[in-house]
Amino acid sequence: MNITKIDETLKRYYSGLIGVATDGSYPENDYKKGRDFILLDQQIKNRIPSEIMQHFTAQNFRRFMQEKGFNLCQVFSESYFV
Repeated sequence: MNITKIDETLKRYYSGLIGVATDGSYPENDYKKGRDFILLDQQIKNRIPSEIMQHFTAQNFRRFMQEKGFNLCQVFSESYFV
C-alpha cells in the first residue's frame, strides 16, 4: 500500500474518532475497518495509543473518552497523528 493511501486512511479514521468522542457519529463498521487497518501494519500499530487498541467498538471508545474526560489531543500526544 502506498504512503498516500495509508495517510488518507489514518486521517479518515482520526476524523471518525473525533466524531465518536464528540457526538457519537461514526458508523461502527467504519470504526472497525479503521481499527483493523491499523492492526495490520506493525509500524502504524506501534504508534497508535493503547487506548485505541483496547476499545473494540466505537461506542466503547466513546464511553472511555467520556469517563476519563480526555480529549483526542491527550490520547494522541505521542502518536502518528500529531
